Amino acid sequence: MKIEQTGKSSNKGVVVGAQHIAMTEVVNGTQIINRGKIKNEVLIKGKLVNLKLPSGILLFGGSTLEQDSRTVLGRAGQSLSICLVLEGKLNFSYGDSAFELQGKEGKAHAVAVRLKHGIPFTRTLKLNQHIKKLHIVLTPEWFTLQGCQLQGLPLARLQTHLAAFYWTPSTDVVMAINNFFIEELPEWQIAFSAERIVSLILQQMLKLLVENNSLSNSDTEVENHDKPHNNKAIGLVVNYLEEQLHNDINLTELAYSQAMSMSSLQRKFKAEFGVTIAFYIKERRLEHVMAGIKSGQINCVAEAAYQAKYQHSSNFVTAFKKKFAVTPGELMQRYKN
Repeated sequence: MKIEQTGKSSNKGVVVGAQHIAMTEVVNGTQIINRGKIKNEVLIKGKLVNLKLPSGILLFGGSTLEQDSRTVLGRAGQSLSICLVLEGKLNFSYGDSAFELQGKEGKAHAVAVRLKHGIPFTRTLKLNQHIKKLHIVLTPEWFTLQGCQLQGLPLARLQTHLAAFYWTPSTDVVMAINNFFIEELPEWQIAFSAERIVSLILQQMLKLLVENNSLSNSDTEVENHDKPHNNKAIGLVVNYLEEQLHNDINLTELAYSQAMSMSSLQRKFKAEFGVTIAFYIKERRLEHVMAGIKSGQINCVAEAAYQAKYQHSSNFVTAFKKKFAVTPGELMQRYKN
């Protein structure tokens, strides 16, 4: 099965630590690259899943081999986040809360995490590490379409921010995911197959949530995470930038919030992330405009330029084409009803 992305990956972010990269992007459904340097670096290879289903569910993952040891920092929105690892070890964090999942010998490991608001997301890559995983993001919009809310359903254990529910996926779930990764389906069938798998996973998870009223079951575990990690300050900076993309960003306020001068903030941001703050903001605004055009919310070039904070449409068109290899006008025609 060939699975292509429906838009730019929502897992874009900056990379911190000893190895610095800035932003990542899924390419041709087979690679994740670092876009922050002059020469693109391949970070992950394999068969990648990167889908937004008609119901609003987001799916990420696949069977991949990591090409370097890096730490990627992005941002996750309000959601119920469900991650299943079939093979390999996965380390990630939401804000200050660290998680580890390991699948081996045919036994998968899964966790559902409640995110009540936007939060920095950290993902650790390890050179030559093979991982087979599926990450499901249930957004508030999806719950609305189902006629319920995040605080409804048998989710009492997941009412607090960062509450986590662990379980062991059934053999049927593991088999369905494995088949999904290897099936060669027509494009129109991919969404149906993905929806079926998500439904199967949710049925098992909700059944376990209802049945297990204590923590005695070895296959399930509920935790409230409070482990600190040293990316908090960096996450706050990225969080601020993401929240203010549609506004005029005040770097002086941002620097003040981090107890730094503006020049110090600029210098540290460039040293840590490999790109300037201005470059990061410009790239993310263009990506938001791209998503708006594809969804039909933006249908004229002038509006697109305004949303991306360009004073002149010609400059916007040039930047857009340089980034996406297509003009905004051409893209609008492509997605016009």
